[in-house]
Amino acid sequence: METALREAREEIGLESKSVRILGCLDQIISLHFYLVTPFVGLIPSDFEAKVDSVETESVFEVPLEFFLDSEHHWSEVLNHRKYPVISHHFKFQHYDIWGLTAKLILRLLEVGLRHQPDYPIHHPQAPPWMELAQHFDGTEESLSAKIKQSINNRSGIRQRS
Repeated sequence: METALREAREEIGLESKSVRILGCLDQIISLHFYLVTPFVGLIPSDFEAKVDSVETESVFEVPLEFFLDSEHHWSEVLNHRKYPVISHHFKFQHYDIWGLTAKLILRLLEVGLRHQPDYPIHHPQAPPWMELAQHFDGTEESLSAKIKQSINNRSGIRQRS
């Protein structure tokens, strides 16, 4: 959590004393094999970002309800190393909110609002990223073995139903 708060201070000038941490979501592994621990917090509605242009391109505010409407969503399938993944995108004004950011937002909606979108979150031939994070030790080789095991287990379950 300290890392997240420090990054927020460096990138947009958000002081940690201004954040009310609500909790954290499941850890997730990025496509670049970073283990990410996302925290959820509230900030004052009158907060004005002080952007560090070296760290941050832009800051914009999006109402959470925006992500509940599937009209704003589109996705593409990417072939990533050993398995296909769905890359989610949300079009907001001239911004494309995508990748890990979009995936974390979808997880927040699922956990926080019990929202299930009318489109798939994970590719059926790939394990959910949260599942992989449970056994991740920081090496691609370890992750590769877990992916194969997970896919085989899921395939076995599908064949029995």
